[in-house]
Order: sequence, then structure tokens, then C-alpha cells
Amino acid sequence: LGGGMPVEREGFGVPALPDGKALVGLKIAAGRIPATPLKPGTSVAIVAVPSGSGGAAAALPASIMATLASAPAGATDGSYLVDLQVSVNDAEVVARLGALGQVAIIERAAPS
Repeated sequence: LGGGMPVEREGFGVPALPDGKALVGLKIAAGRIPATPLKPGTSVAIVAVPSGSGGAAAALPASIMATLASAPAGATDGSYLVDLQVSVNDAEVVARLGALGQVAIIERAAPS
């Protein structure tokens, strides 16, 4: 930028989410995420897993495609914290499953 030039809001900070996408933060239990380091931009599937209290597997939603917005960060309890970009239509389901601890992440090849 030259002196006196205005700074555009889009020119700094965290990039805006693409239209139709939402950002969801999840806490993933150890053993429910690949041990291989995952990088932001990696395509993943969010898989609903039954609860330990006998939840019916038939009632679980199908896998939901997502993109890692951040690399998984290890938490002190051995779990991982991760931000995922998902469709706005899937965001609420993903957030609910995450709050219940009923998610696993699978790395997938990027859609072609």
C-alpha cells in the first residue's frame, strides 16, 4: 500500500467463509481422528458414531463432508480441537454430534 491509500476490510484478518459454508469447532476424542498429521484444507468426512449409552446406530445421520479450517490441536486431556468448514445445511447436525461426543473424522481424497 502506498501512503494515504485506504485499507480494504477484506485485505487483512481471517478470510471470510465461502457462501453456503459455516465454521464448526469440534473436540474429537483420541482414536477418532487419524494419527497422521492433518493440514488445513484437507478434505474429511465427519462420521456419526453411537454413544456409549446404547444409542441406536440406525438413527445416526450419514457421513458429512467437510474441509479442515485448522490443523487439529492436541488438548491436555488427549483429545483434539479442530475447526471444520461444512455446508450451512449440515452445521447444526455437526455441532450437536460434537457436543455429544459422537463424531469421528476420516481423511478423504479431495473431490475431483
